[in-house]
Amino acid sequence: MNSKAMKALEFPKIVEMLLQKAASPMGKAMCNALKPMNFIDDIARALKETTEAAGFILRKGSLPLGGIRDIRSSLSRAAVGGVLTIEELLNVCDFLYVCRKIITY
Repeated sequence: MNSKAMKALEFPKIVEMLLQKAASPMGKAMCNALKPMNFIDDIARALKETTEAAGFILRKGSLPLGGIRDIRSSLSRAAVGGVLTIEELLNVCDFLYVCRKIITY
């Protein structure tokens, strides 16, 4: 999609609104990477996913993402034998707690 069409559709404003709702640095990065879809099969799949997610939210409430942290750098360092700080360990703990809440959800 060309930049004129994206501007006419106010795509940057939509992305900005979405960024305000993102619960994590990873989610914000995904929002910034969004591009309009061009293929009908991709669009249909995404609409189906959105409908399923909306159904979950209506039945069970919002996904419990409070406390999610970006622990990728800590995991990388630990994988090569590095030592994590107390703060990093607490972030990993928070992340695992959120994972457990999501699994229960």
